[in-house]
Amino acid sequence: MKDYYKILGVEKNASDMEIKRAFRKLAGKYHPDKNSSSDATEKFKEINEAYSTLSDPQKRKQYDTFGTTDFSSSSGAGQGRGTYQGDFSDFGFGNMEDIFDMFSGGFNGNKRGGNTYRQPVGRDLSYDLRITFEESIYGTEKNVSFSTVIDCEHCKGSGSSDGKENVCSRCSGSGVIITTRRTILGAMQTQSVCPDCKGRGKVIKNQCLYCRGEGRVRGNRSLIVTIPKGIKDESKIRYKGFGESGGAGGVSGDLYVIISISKSNTYIREGYDLVYNLDILPQIAVLGKDISVPTPWGNETISIKSGIQNGDKIRIRGKGVITQEGMRGDEIVVVRIVIPTRLSREEKRIWEML
Repeated sequence: MKDYYKILGVEKNASDMEIKRAFRKLAGKYHPDKNSSSDATEKFKEINEAYSTLSDPQKRKQYDTFGTTDFSSSSGAGQGRGTYQGDFSDFGFGNMEDIFDMFSGGFNGNKRGGNTYRQPVGRDLSYDLRITFEESIYGTEKNVSFSTVIDCEHCKGSGSSDGKENVCSRCSGSGVIITTRRTILGAMQTQSVCPDCKGRGKVIKNQCLYCRGEGRVRGNRSLIVTIPKGIKDESKIRYKGFGESGGAGGVSGDLYVIISISKSNTYIREGYDLVYNLDILPQIAVLGKDISVPTPWGNETISIKSGIQNGDKIRIRGKGVITQEGMRGDEIVVVRIVIPTRLSREEKRIWEML
């Protein structure tokens, strides 16, 4: 049985983005148009087979569960996705959308008029947001602003001053350019996105003067970021469509807000638990005492038992981090016995008597 994860060089818990990134890298390396080695074609086929399975949630689940590559009974496989039209169909390849995407300009696919039209997608953006420790515990909202590429407000992102378009003369409205070349495998026909219309099949008649037909300009965006309670350091919050504009006929990328949490002077976070260091004097450790300690949810009284040792821990249930999922951590009080460094004569006499 083939190990698809090993073929792509990823871990079994790899995300969809990691799988796609690994596939693109390997496909670019072994594509027969770029690699003339004798095993490139077979390797290319193997890579596509692995990606075809791991990029489909249903196929991946069945593969992980049963370890089989026979998904012929799966329903709806490949529906609504473009298919490569060249000679590689002889190898039994199914979905070649990502390979076509890699060699034809980086577009995200939709079908139009029987040909593959791929909407240009704007770049994803990241925004580093620093919050206080308390804000990470209780949750909050933050208003953030940033500079990016946005849709032109004058043409509403269309790139056209009057909304009129003409059929592209270069591709005759098909959106693709077909090229035939001879290779060691024989005549090979490939198709690429038309560079004039970017695969749309139409071109703008009168360009917008403000964006020069691009449909996008440099500008500012702002939004309110909702920080959920209990969020962890370096967590990412995704805002779909708040990245860079894709320009005329395209879609915007996404914004990833990366959370950075300031350190607390009171607590140390360990998962959903909070650690609080409690300093006590030797006499309290010897005799014992009830002491009030802070928690994020109000003060709690704990009992210091007689004879407690340095480093002993007292757990206060349910007073740690509380998340949106309803999980409740604890507060762990770590006892630290503080030895006095300066004593008065009277204090020294008392200790000597003890």
